[in-house]
Amino acid sequence: MRSPTVILGTLLLLLGMWTLAASQSSSARDAFLKKVDSAFDSREPKQIAALADTNAWREAGYPDLQALKLVLPKGPLARDKDLGQTAVLYKDPAGRLWRLSLRRDAESDAWSAVIRASLCPRGGMQPRPGTMHEQPRSTVETWTVLECWPLPK
Repeated sequence: MRSPTVILGTLLLLLGMWTLAASQSSSARDAFLKKVDSAFDSREPKQIAALADTNAWREAGYPDLQALKLVLPKGPLARDKDLGQTAVLYKDPAGRLWRLSLRRDAESDAWSAVIRASLCPRGGMQPRPGTMHEQPRSTVETWTVLECWPLPK
């Protein structure tokens, strides 16, 4: 049987390793958000696309971002507050809020922004797939990494 001192020491070591990993992830996230802030200031599609999860976008069947128009709210955009580890609110000059959703790759600890087809999704209950004519994804003409907040009901 192990002594309480050994068990406590092991727990403290594990807690220290977890704390170090969490702080490294947090600093990687902070660095990523500074790049996002800079990209929003530039309003350059290539700079914003470089920070976005383009692989997930393409795997979902959407067209290449270069063929689409980037849409952003009027700037400058200012980071307002964190909604959690994977969501950040930005505010436009009119005071309207916009949510940036983030993804973290656990293996590389790399962060990316989730791409959306439009700034504000349609509100209300969506029809069950297959019950109505669905708009094919090939008709998507725009992309963004922000969405209006709160979402329409």
